[in-house]
Amino acid sequence: MELVEVELLTVSGQAVVRVYLDLQADDSGMTIDALASANAWVDPLVEAIDPYPGAYTLEVSSPGINRPLRTLGHFQRFTGETAKLRTEAINGRSNWTGEIVGTTDDGILLMIENQTYEIALEKIKKAHLQASYFM
Repeated sequence: MELVEVELLTVSGQAVVRVYLDLQADDSGMTIDALASANAWVDPLVEAIDPYPGAYTLEVSSPGINRPLRTLGHFQRFTGETAKLRTEAINGRSNWTGEIVGTTDDGILLMIENQTYEIALEKIKKAHLQASYFM
């Protein structure tokens, strides 16, 4: 399994620790059984860290269809998919939506309206897959 992301947040006044896991190099995605199994070993790890004083809710989940993208490996794995990025300002632009067409040693190649942009990974503040909806 791959740890995709951990979120510490408050929902309706309740502390929540959200742990997103995915199966490495497996396009079948997470199953309910895999998530239940993961909860058994994630819970003691989070308890050992004790991210919040007092009570909190632990949620173990798959990253879903709008999966976060954090590493070059994530972008490589999802080449051909549409991604939405928020970056530091690059030529006056900070919001990008386009097709991941490849990676470089330190960044990604994103195609928007038949133009390819090279964006350094260090400039990306947040990125996730953009779900495609079919009629």
